[in-house]
Amino acid sequence: MRRQEQELVFFFDTVIVCSVTGSTQAGMIAGFAGQDRPRRVLGIDASATVEETRNQVAKIAHNTAALIGLGRELRDDEITVLEGWAGDRYGIPMRSTLDAIALTGGSKA
Repeated sequence: MRRQEQELVFFFDTVIVCSVTGSTQAGMIAGFAGQDRPRRVLGIDASATVEETRNQVAKIAHNTAALIGLGRELRDDEITVLEGWAGDRYGIPMRSTLDAIALTGGSKA
């Protein structure tokens, strides 16, 4: 991402990632927390269990921060998991998902 930012002369202050097990989002939170410029990592809960996902992200992020020697505790506001896009069951697209695919892909889903 850093190379992309340099090429584009642009800073991504917000990164959005899908969260199910939480490990990708948690690693990004811990890693970005040590940078000079603040960067938000928004997780989109895809498991339809937002509280469990948030707890898992927090646990992994705190452990990762300690392992990489961040030197401070992560704040609650650094861990954001958003709900509302998971659908009824994991992996089964809803009508709104199919409509979005059709809209962005230019075909009927």
